Amino acid sequence: MSLHNLFKAIESFEFGARVGVASGFRTFGSIVCNQSEVKQLRDCIEDGSAYRKLWERAVEVCNRPIDQNYENPWDISIAAYLTIIQDYNPDEGQILAKIIVEDTPNLFWARKVALAVLSQEPQKQSDTVDVS
Repeated sequence: MSLHNLFKAIESFEFGARVGVASGFRTFGSIVCNQSEVKQLRDCIEDGSAYRKLWERAVEVCNRPIDQNYENPWDISIAAYLTIIQDYNPDEGQILAKIIVEDTPNLFWARKVALAVLSQEPQKQSDTVDVS
C-alpha cells in the first residue's frame, strides 16, 4: 500500500472504530501496534523520506480545524502516528507529544499517549506503563 493510502486508512472511521474499542491504555497500545496499516507504515518509514512525510502528516493532522463541540475525529490516528514516531525517533516523539498536549483540542487517546511519552524517558510505546 502506498504511503498516501496508509495515511488515508489510518485516518479512516473504520480504523478508529477497530482501535477505539480498547478499554485501557495498554490494550489500546497493543491494538494500535497490531493493526496491519500501522505495521506497513512502520516498514515504510525505514526510508528517511517516508519518515519525514509521516512527521509532516502527523503535525498537519494535529493542526486540522475541528468542531470544538465534538471529539477530535483524528484522535486515534494522531495516537497511532505518535506511537510510530516515538518508537522511530524519541526526540521527535517528545516534540509531537508537546504539540498534542498544548495545541491539539478534544483528544482522548492521543492525549493519553502524549502524556505517557512526556512523563517517561524516551522508550518504545510497547514498554510504557498504564497511565489511566
